[in-house]
Amino acid sequence: MNRGVSQGAAIDPSTEILTLADLSQVWVIAEVAEADAAQVRIGTAATLSFPMSGREPFTASVQFVYPTLTERTRTVRVRMSVPNTDGLLRPGMYGSGLFPITAREALTVGRDAVIDTGETQHVFVHTAQNIFEPRQVKVGARFAGRVEILDGLVAGDHVVTAGVFLLDSESRLRASGGSGHAGHDNNQTLTQDATDQAIQPEHQRH
Repeated sequence: MNRGVSQGAAIDPSTEILTLADLSQVWVIAEVAEADAAQVRIGTAATLSFPMSGREPFTASVQFVYPTLTERTRTVRVRMSVPNTDGLLRPGMYGSGLFPITAREALTVGRDAVIDTGETQHVFVHTAQNIFEPRQVKVGARFAGRVEILDGLVAGDHVVTAGVFLLDSESRLRASGGSGHAGHDNNQTLTQDATDQAIQPEHQRH
């Protein structure tokens, strides 16, 4: 796996000379989207493909599901052990895995539309009266730049997707009794382009 010294090098008891490993059986680590993680458990079969290895796609079962979520990618890692007697699978090689995930309908908004205070989450809805109304929501899974809305919105609602923090700051200023320049009625400074994204049910597919 690794040679830590070369000819003529000085070594001491702490020097790592060689790293050896038996690659006849290797671990495959897959990243499963947060929205699909609940459907993947120990024993779930996946079809794995490593195009650059020259090996045909094959099936393996999940042996371990890591207990933590990777916050940066919003994924859960799962581990599979697969035979590698031909040596075609190499450490660090990338591939893909297909899990038998059941698609479901979900109401979603763009990630930037949701303001998270740490205790609650809310969005601004553009109403038929041309008013930007703060609406508390309950969020679910997050995936691919979208956030699932479990409660607080219905299909067809228009939410603010640009200038959200400006609008939120103005809302807080007004609530505290201050005055500002940006309004929440038809004198608002946000353009219609900032609210043209309607919420529609869509299938989560991964």
